Amino acid sequence: MVANQPADQSLQDRENQMIAAHAPIEAEVQRAQTPLVRIVFLAIICLVASIAAGNRWLGWGKDYEHYIVAYNIISPTFLFGNTRFEIGYELTAWFFAVPLGLSFATFYTFLSFVALSVKFYLFERYLENPPLAAVAYLLLFYSIHEYTQIRAAVAISFGFLALHLLMERKWVYAALLALLSVSFHSSAIALISLGAAVVLMPRKITLAAVPASALILIVLSTAAGSWISSTFSEINPLIYNYIDNIAASEALNIFSVANILFAFSLIAMMLFNFQNRDEYTFPFMLLTLFGFAFLIAFRESPVVALRTSEIMMLSVVFAGFRLPVDTQVLVVRGVLLLNGAWITYRAVSEGTLG
Repeated sequence: MVANQPADQSLQDRENQMIAAHAPIEAEVQRAQTPLVRIVFLAIICLVASIAAGNRWLGWGKDYEHYIVAYNIISPTFLFGNTRFEIGYELTAWFFAVPLGLSFATFYTFLSFVALSVKFYLFERYLENPPLAAVAYLLLFYSIHEYTQIRAAVAISFGFLALHLLMERKWVYAALLALLSVSFHSSAIALISLGAAVVLMPRKITLAAVPASALILIVLSTAAGSWISSTFSEINPLIYNYIDNIAASEALNIFSVANILFAFSLIAMMLFNFQNRDEYTFPFMLLTLFGFAFLIAFRESPVVALRTSEIMMLSVVFAGFRLPVDTQVLVVRGVLLLNGAWITYRAVSEGTLG
């Protein structure tokens, strides 16, 4: 009987790991009551920011012209593939342009409102300080997402909503939201696949697999970048246009001020043991790490590097604004807000805003 105890214990450990892998993560923040003033604040800034994006209150921006031209030539009969955009965006644009007969500004405002509403809903439900998280988001990502890359903004919102539903093991809803996310921007595939992996895999495996996968990604992109690009281009010809764009893009600066501050905030979270203080923060810290890995791996193709990295980096807000306030949490949030102020300043100086 004594000899069988180690084997029995090993079997029990494996069973416990399987149960833990399928158990929902305690994600939702428990509050006695949500103050009405906070809901009103989030609703107001969501509405104002959406109208500002749709009506170009903060300047014309970089991608708006391409979107409005495509919108104005939409055919009365829906024809998928008439533009380079994904099916979800094309179908929504056609519905607003043809059956509803609404202006592009109205359509863009609607998409911005949807994207921001979903994000702010997630902040309210899962983070310790939703208003501050919303302000940090606007400073860090609004200029590049809702104000510029509206398809990516919507895809990111639905993608992160899908991951939160996956945390709660709501499989069907998570799958539907994941498909909706990818239907607005194909790069959401990276977010969904990696997000599902870090949410569902047992923690011990994830701790080894994620850093190893990030390293392999960097090594493969360096050693076999041309083969990878040609292979994926056969699957989706648009990928080659993204990869073969070095001459048309600004040089990618991995060591920019914004990237350094993002890296500093992630390192601070690790040093302050955020990953063990709340199981919710762990997947989002890993996704932030993957954001840096994509940035490095595809550094020779700036658009690919930026798109895949940007779609992951919202994770830093979920990791940084989850825990109750203490000195260490304040340091991380202070760095993120400082970075947001810098990114917004750069957006204004470079013409993305203003």
